[in-house]
Amino acid sequence: MIFGRFTLAKKIALGYVSLLTITLASCLYSIVTFRKNIESDKLLIDLYQPSIDALEEMRRLVVRSQRLTNNWIYQPTEDQNSELRNIHEVNFPEIRQQLVVLKSRWSVDEVTVMGEVFDETSFLIDIEKKIMALLNSKESYFDSEIVQSSVVDLEQAVSPTARSLEIKISSLIQQHQRAATFITEGKFNSFTDSQRFMSLSFVVSLIIGTIFAVYSIRVVVRPVNQLRQAVLALGKGELKEISIRKPDDEIGDMIESTNLLVSGLKKTTDFTMKIARGNFEEGHKSLSNIQALDDALFRMRDSLISAARSEEKRKWVIEGLANFSEVLRDQGDIKQLGESVISNLTKYLGTHQGGLFILNGDELQHPFLELIATYAWDTKKSARKRINMGEGLVGQCWKDGQLIHLNQVSETDNFIQSGLAQYSPSNVLIVPLKINNITFGVIELTSFKSFDQYAIEFLSEVCKNIAAAMMSALNAARTEKLLRQSQDQTEQLRSQEEEMRQMLEQSLLQTEQVRAQEEELRQNQEHLKETIKINSKLLSVISHDIKGPFASIKGLIQLFNAGLVTHEELMVHMKNIETLIGSTDMLFSNILQWSIFYMDNRSEKTEAIDLSLVVNNNLSLLGETAKAKNNQLVNSVPAGIELFADESVINLVLRNFISNAIKFTDNGAITISAKENGNNVEVSVTDSGVGMTPKEVSNLFSWENKHSTVGTRSEKGAGVGLLICREFIENSGGRLYCSSQKGEGTVFSFYLPSQEKRKMGLYNEAVRLVS
Repeated sequence: MIFGRFTLAKKIALGYVSLLTITLASCLYSIVTFRKNIESDKLLIDLYQPSIDALEEMRRLVVRSQRLTNNWIYQPTEDQNSELRNIHEVNFPEIRQQLVVLKSRWSVDEVTVMGEVFDETSFLIDIEKKIMALLNSKESYFDSEIVQSSVVDLEQAVSPTARSLEIKISSLIQQHQRAATFITEGKFNSFTDSQRFMSLSFVVSLIIGTIFAVYSIRVVVRPVNQLRQAVLALGKGELKEISIRKPDDEIGDMIESTNLLVSGLKKTTDFTMKIARGNFEEGHKSLSNIQALDDALFRMRDSLISAARSEEKRKWVIEGLANFSEVLRDQGDIKQLGESVISNLTKYLGTHQGGLFILNGDELQHPFLELIATYAWDTKKSARKRINMGEGLVGQCWKDGQLIHLNQVSETDNFIQSGLAQYSPSNVLIVPLKINNITFGVIELTSFKSFDQYAIEFLSEVCKNIAAAMMSALNAARTEKLLRQSQDQTEQLRSQEEEMRQMLEQSLLQTEQVRAQEEELRQNQEHLKETIKINSKLLSVISHDIKGPFASIKGLIQLFNAGLVTHEELMVHMKNIETLIGSTDMLFSNILQWSIFYMDNRSEKTEAIDLSLVVNNNLSLLGETAKAKNNQLVNSVPAGIELFADESVINLVLRNFISNAIKFTDNGAITISAKENGNNVEVSVTDSGVGMTPKEVSNLFSWENKHSTVGTRSEKGAGVGLLICREFIENSGGRLYCSSQKGEGTVFSFYLPSQEKRKMGLYNEAVRLVS
């Protein structure tokens, strides 16, 4: 064959190339058609359609300008005249510029005709402008010569030129329309041809695809299915050769390879069965046609042999470690443990002698290794030897902390000094006993045969367990010794501690007494300072605010007794005297209550009180005073609200609030209200009096800025009532505040904890004091 063997790849490629060729030809034809149509559309959009639109606009302007010129002569109007000027000056130049750009792509004949159109248009515009210039005013229409000349120009120049232009422009429009129609028909024909070509391509592709599918089923699918069944059987372990006809392609190659594989697998199966029965002596010969498989099988055999030997060694190591775990268990005495370890180690490794050296713990300044156990030729050997650091092989192993292994030591190597010097061994193995990188012992083994690597590794591993057991035994011995010493020292310290404890208790008792006396003295000093401060305030108030009212009353009585004031005049002043006595009484009540409070160490007699009832009692006491100033007292406290406080303090605060409200209110209303706000009860006294400025409100509760303001009827006061009330409320765990606006009244308020919250606070305080 020209192209060689007709393989499966060539068969598939032939079918795909056929289909691809048809598809590619269809795509190329479609692309060429689409590109031609795109160019045609672009020509229509960019040239012919704009040219037709511009020529139509040119023809419309010519006709319109002719009509407007005719109207200019026979029926002139201002709007039409303006439109004609706009056509001359704007529209014609614009359309002319647009056509100049477009005609660069027209044919030579079309360009020649368009040049004639431009010339005639210019002539037409000049004639129309001439007529417009002649008939440019109303008077010009009364001149028959001018009108007649304009009519002649219209009939002999404007109208013929306009008709000529209309004919030429129409011919150009028709030419462009025919060209556009031709392009459109060409597009339609190309689309029709493309559709037919694509339909034909589809039919041909369908026929070729069907032929290719049928051929593939016969040549590819059926042999592949037969091969698949053979491979599935092979996957199930059925080693049967394939007996189907082999096509001359890749599938035939796969069938032949499968048969070779089955033959090779039969050979490898026989080989592996022999290996499984322990026959590792199978000769090295070809098992299959796969060299890598043969090599892998022989490597597997070698690995199994090596694994069996490694398993024997691993089993030997595991058994040894297990045996030494039993040996190292429950060995308390260090000497007994060392002899047991060295004897078992020498027997298990098959060495001719061994020795165990342990660091002597009694010589801390000059440490050395002491030989505590030896074993030789199945006989325990008695020996005692001391080795310093760096002395001989054992001393060097102790110093470096590294294993030493010597093979084939000759008798002439006299520079080597073993710890077991009476023999001349050919193999020496010295292993350090280490815990946390600290060497505290050494095991030396000598043998007439060499030490295998796995035996050395076993010895290194078992020495870790030996080191831990030996260290545990050493620590146990040292701990027992230290325990006896510690018990003796503990008894001595216990007696000393008891003496120190008694002395410390006495010292602490004295310290507590001194501290209590200091605290009591400090509290007394604080109470004394507070008392002095209070007394100073009281004396200041009494000297300033009580002296004045009494002096006025005394002077009035002296004048009356001297006959300088009549009885009628005395009665007139009695109202002022009553006011002075009332304010002085309120002052005395405040000071008395405050004095009792502070002299009794700020103690309160707290109890549950009905707030509404307390308010009613105070309103009864102050009712006449409020009535004298036409003020209405209103109790808006809801029933059932209780306070847990000192009733005398609440009475004092309410009287001060209500008295102040009456003092600064005429013909108004004073309302006492209360509400529960969470765990607190808020009480307010609201009046409709004169009110205060923010500065006056800020000075109400300041001892330094204390100032008494006269009431609406010149009532005087001491100015300390609110200060006393605030201290009473704050001491009871509450807060007092005021809000006011000049001319709109004042609100005095305070809040105290409710009964439940106050009880809980007292309970917590009691618990704190008890604890």
